[in-house]
Amino acid sequence: MSCGNRGCVVPSRVLGLRSHRNGRTMPSCCRSEYCDRERGVWMATCRVSLLPILVLCVASAAGAAQPAVGFVVMRAPVAKLGPEARAAWKLAAARHTATLVVAAPAGRFTDANGQPISLDGFGVLWFHQGDSSNPTDLIHDSKGLDALRRYVVAGRGLFLSGAALAMSHSLRAEPVRARVGGPGNDRVAAGLVPVVPKHPIFRRLTKVGNLVQISDRGYPAFADFHGSGAPSRGMLLARTPGGSENPLA
Repeated sequence: MSCGNRGCVVPSRVLGLRSHRNGRTMPSCCRSEYCDRERGVWMATCRVSLLPILVLCVASAAGAAQPAVGFVVMRAPVAKLGPEARAAWKLAAARHTATLVVAAPAGRFTDANGQPISLDGFGVLWFHQGDSSNPTDLIHDSKGLDALRRYVVAGRGLFLSGAALAMSHSLRAEPVRARVGGPGNDRVAAGLVPVVPKHPIFRRLTKVGNLVQISDRGYPAFADFHGSGAPSRGMLLARTPGGSENPLA
């Protein structure tokens, strides 16, 4: 994860959202000085039963107004979204008065009513794909990817969570291809082992030893840097207890 020229895109204050699968509340976090200011792509995913609750802000001056947040989806209306996307949209809309941004064909973006919308009006875009790991459910057309890349190069923030992390490669932000999988249902507990323990993303999260437990069963669609060690251009923030999955960067 990293930041653009105008400020770091980071998780905001501690928030919680109750999972529709197991009732566990997963918190989020705060501001950060840990940034690579050459790129504005943040990437996060967890093999968990609850979408990564990571809400965004642009950290420039202390007390700066929160930027406009666009929540990117592949289709509208909200009723057509899967349960993971609806949960993420509910959080973004409630906490950040986010605007729904629909990725239309040929690199166009529209509002929920199908009217053209400019990405320039947003300081942060969040794309969460927790309902499907199918590549066709990610933004994959060249014009759409180019539009997002121009948006990031201009100094704005792009947050990719769930299977959307895989787009970091097609956006040419990360040479390493992420592994993609899920969703699924199991009884395996999932947790994070912080690699950079003092990073604000872990602030106020409860640790048991060096482990931040995330869920105890099930998982949405996900992507991670399994087997690669870490992203080659990003900062790895957390591994899993087994050490081979690298879900937060």
